[in-house]
Amino acid sequence: MEFVKENLRLLQAVSSILFVLIIYYSSKKKSNAPLVGVEPGILGYLKAPYRWKQDPMSLLKEGAEKYGKYGKAFRITTPSRDMIVFSNQEVLEELKNLPASVATFRPAGDTMIRSEYNFHEGMVQDAYHVDLMRKNMTQKLSSLLPDVVSEVTDAFEELTDVKNEWTNVNILDISVGVISRVTSRIFVGLPTCRNQEYLNHMIQFSLNVMKSATVIDVLPWFLRWIVASFFLKKKDSQDIMVKHIGGLFETRQRTKTPHTSSTTTTSDAIQWILDAAPPGTPTLKLVQRLMLFNFASVHTSSITLAHALYDLAANPEFQDPLCIEIEEALRTEGGWTKQALTKMKKLDSILRESSRMNGVNIITVVRKIITSHTFIDGTYVPKGVWVCAPAATLHLSPELYENPEIFDGFRFYRMRQLEGNAHNYQMASPSLDYLPFGIGNFSCPGRFFATNELKIAVAYILCNYQLRLNGGVCGKKPPNVFSGIVCMPNPTEGIELKERQDREKSVLFPGHVTSCSL
Repeated sequence: MEFVKENLRLLQAVSSILFVLIIYYSSKKKSNAPLVGVEPGILGYLKAPYRWKQDPMSLLKEGAEKYGKYGKAFRITTPSRDMIVFSNQEVLEELKNLPASVATFRPAGDTMIRSEYNFHEGMVQDAYHVDLMRKNMTQKLSSLLPDVVSEVTDAFEELTDVKNEWTNVNILDISVGVISRVTSRIFVGLPTCRNQEYLNHMIQFSLNVMKSATVIDVLPWFLRWIVASFFLKKKDSQDIMVKHIGGLFETRQRTKTPHTSSTTTTSDAIQWILDAAPPGTPTLKLVQRLMLFNFASVHTSSITLAHALYDLAANPEFQDPLCIEIEEALRTEGGWTKQALTKMKKLDSILRESSRMNGVNIITVVRKIITSHTFIDGTYVPKGVWVCAPAATLHLSPELYENPEIFDGFRFYRMRQLEGNAHNYQMASPSLDYLPFGIGNFSCPGRFFATNELKIAVAYILCNYQLRLNGGVCGKKPPNVFSGIVCMPNPTEGIELKERQDREKSVLFPGHVTSCSL
């Protein structure tokens, strides 16, 4: 009898707790934004969160058709959270200007990459590196150009074997290889940037972060560490990174004086991190910070480069005009300078148009609401809920762009020719209708460097090679594929390259331009 009584008491206690929790959560004020993605039938609401993982684009399109095109917000439910999606330009302007005490990216950023499993807890929240990264990669661009040009040239020639016949290449793999080499040259320098073991682990780690973060997001908390260990093998990756670059941090720390900084020593990411890190930061955490740099820089830029090359292969009529512009800019400015890159306006337009149609992330401007807030359109968002902009559908909105479904490579070049627009509509210039880099205080700090890195890579490839889709088909780029919120070119469809007949006459022929001057 005592056993029965004890179990009855336990059952009553559990029931009481569940009752209180149900009352608490049901009484919490929810957002008034309508939910999309619920199929008819009794299981519709249960299946809705998993539609986001299976086909996120279909939910964004459904929301855009039902609500977004009328300027109304809508709600998407995922296995881990609700998200309120804003398309209204006035609301996005309000969101852009909200203080961090109301809406902020950083805790959402930590969750998006699952930093507690992939790096260490609070990695993005404690973003002490961002200002130094923005300063060093933007203000010191001119001094970085020779290394970027050198590494693009060497990496592409080593990764391909293309002669005067059409040759099929996996352009996504090549893009990853080129961008990882360039990124490593800037971040850690020679010879580490060419160490294949280091590069392989850096690339694999970035891929694993994307995979594990996507999978972990749908799991209950008690399974997350197990799955993260299976996907990531974090310790193995970190051990390799510590082996290659831990000593660089430790050597710099030993020789550091109160007057030592990136202005007086080697200017690379090792020094930038040391300049910004709190005193006494362990070597492992310094290495993890560099791994975050690598992840943020490599996967976004390499996918963007691959998309642009696919678009140029599908639309070959843009290739020769671009080569003429590139060669003229380099000859006029005496080689690779910031001024030469600025003069490549048609190339900038191509990159912006490709990013408009194939943005790496289908949602951007992600914020976590810190204080419950009612937006100017009347949408109430409670504390803890995420909000975002549907970049993929906004970029294809006929209200914002003429013929938005058509790749018009010189669209933004023409817009910049209009009076008063000379400095607008650039690849690295975020706006409410162009969101690959986000907007506001949390827009991508490395976007200026990334844009010029991409210009150099595309310029080198275009002026040395012709591109086409497999079989010479024009205008029918293979449909993109999606991994979570990431939009990638179809990895099963390659591109064909062939050497240009007059390649050796090009300013960009290997050996002709090896520094910032001709």
